[in-house]
Amino acid sequence: HLLAFIEARDRLIDRLDTETLETGPEWLTGVQPERWQGHDHGVGEPIRDLNHSHPASVMLGWLRSAGLLPYRLDGELRLLVAHPGGPFFARRDNGWWSIVKGIVEADESDEEAAAREFEEETGWPAPPLPWIELGETTLKSRKIVVAYAVEADLDPETLASNLITISGRSFPEIDRVVWMSVDQARVKLNQAQTVFIDRLITNLDDARNIVT
Repeated sequence: HLLAFIEARDRLIDRLDTETLETGPEWLTGVQPERWQGHDHGVGEPIRDLNHSHPASVMLGWLRSAGLLPYRLDGELRLLVAHPGGPFFARRDNGWWSIVKGIVEADESDEEAAAREFEEETGWPAPPLPWIELGETTLKSRKIVVAYAVEADLDPETLASNLITISGRSFPEIDRVVWMSVDQARVKLNQAQTVFIDRLITNLDDARNIVT
């Protein structure tokens, strides 16, 4: 399947005008997760939207992603957010970060997908329940993202993301994660995802007392 490719393409759609993506940036037409190597999935083909009006990955809007937003309280609320790997994202910063998330497969619940994607993309087991439900948001690509928050103390230096292959070179799907303050995370996160910060604060009495 093309789930990692879809995630990468949707990151672009979330930030760029779809008219620039008729075939995608040159590097993106060759992107494949390591596990697909040797299989022909038509990755280089243009992707058309639901109305077949132009080639663009907005056709993927029916897809649903689920993810985790780890947090910790150490004098102030801190959030662990991720930066996508690969050459296109290397110099992109504000508005390009994300919670750790991935597409919910047909046989999975949202919670199962969030746990699986977290382990695949970070190398860490998903922090144990209970999780805080943060609801849904809709990206510009029309994809729905559902998020859960969980208290955790993870060391960004031990990140071990899965790999994707772009133009014959391997890159981590996530190249770094950072513990950020609320204000910093609001700037760095994809703007459609910042609603998860507000919902987490609402759900945490301790955080409500700390964050102004």
